[in-house]
Amino acid sequence: MGYRLAEGSISMSKNESGEEWHLVLIATGSRQVSIPNISETLEKQVFLTGYQLSFARN
Repeated sequence: MGYRLAEGSISMSKNESGEEWHLVLIATGSRQVSIPNISETLEKQVFLTGYQLSFARN
């Protein structure tokens, strides 16, 4: 994928509307998936009411 989840960075909360995710992805050597593509994929998840996606360099 080109990114890995930063250790200890994921936070999820849930309410009657659905789930909200907060996570940090760290770029690795080869990025085959773009940042907008990851966001688009998260947007399509029906169980998510929101997300906050941050990126960092290794």
